[in-house]
Amino acid sequence: MGLQALLSTTPQSSIALSSSSSSRIHNTLAQRNHIPAHVYKHPAAILLELCTSMEELHQIIPLIIKNGLYEEHLFQTKLVSLFCKYGSLTEATRVFDSIEDKNDVVYHTMLKGYAQNSSIFDGVSFFCRMMDDGVQPVVYNFTYLLKGCGDLERGQFIHRLVNELGLHHDVSVMNYLISMYCKCKRVDIAAEIFENLKGRTLVSWNAMILGCAQNGRVIEALNHFRSMKVQNIEPDSFTMVSIIAAVSELSILRQGKWIHGLVLSAH
Repeated sequence: MGLQALLSTTPQSSIALSSSSSSRIHNTLAQRNHIPAHVYKHPAAILLELCTSMEELHQIIPLIIKNGLYEEHLFQTKLVSLFCKYGSLTEATRVFDSIEDKNDVVYHTMLKGYAQNSSIFDGVSFFCRMMDDGVQPVVYNFTYLLKGCGDLERGQFIHRLVNELGLHHDVSVMNYLISMYCKCKRVDIAAEIFENLKGRTLVSWNAMILGCAQNGRVIEALNHFRSMKVQNIEPDSFTMVSIIAAVSELSILRQGKWIHGLVLSAH
């Protein structure tokens, strides 16, 4: 019943595929070269992997229903993922809510959809629902939520959850927290996380340097850049763009020449 209800909102023209339109989509999709080896060999699964638009997705759905595949977790999760990818959180939610036996993967997929297509408030609300339903969070749940978070209160809520779940040693999550606090103009908290972070990566340094530069803390950005060089961590183009923007605000000729020399030596 779940996807049957979904299709009731889909235009009839896309449900009743004529032989010519069916042939057209098969031919169009077949022209694309890459078919992942891990997917089921059923044509509907392959078409979902090759799908690149909402129009194509609406044409594939009747094939899934016709072949009795709508109860398969692979198809349910892929439909949720594609609807989110094409910006239709409403249709993704409709599919999600229709699934009677939800597995953890479909929850994680739906959370990613909320993080990408809705407000941080809705994303955190769904995360809480996921927890209430007994789904164990994974690291990338927090990276999804933090990536678009510019709200200090909700960011701190996510930070508390990270600590409670023992993920405060995960460098990727900490990098996103650094960026989030800088975005919320709390560079002091970001700096504390950065200083306590073991196993820093280039991404960690870039997040801190950019955060300082964007908040007018140019001297701190330069100090981080110097420390980075002392520790033999090579900057990338992202680092250089951030630090050049910071130095340009100070109009310090000596620092500018030093940075310029580093840029030239990198090429």
